[in-house]
Amino acid sequence: MGFLTSAVLLSKLARGFLDGRGPLPEKELVIGVGLDAARAILRILEDAGLVVETEKGYILAKPPERVFLKELVSLFVPPGQENLEGLISRIEISLGETSLMNIANETSSFPSPTP
Repeated sequence: MGFLTSAVLLSKLARGFLDGRGPLPEKELVIGVGLDAARAILRILEDAGLVVETEKGYILAKPPERVFLKELVSLFVPPGQENLEGLISRIEISLGETSLMNIANETSSFPSPTP
């Protein structure tokens, strides 16, 4: 759940970035994700240097073309699961250079939530 939820949240932030909207308020980000899950994931993403919390909401810490999905995989591996190292490596290789820019462009046809 962590990887997919983080990808959803980051794609929303990337779409906002590309639309020139600036920070997105928490209430918009949690739609379809849930408040508790969104807050927990956003803390992890902030600690990883991928998002920044501002007074107005959250924004990407770097442009979407410089955030790669493979960066997210290792953020959500449970502690003590070193035996998953080979699988994690294969997943990261499979994701290759897929960036948030790719995802945001593919999801641009999704309807925007109404505030």
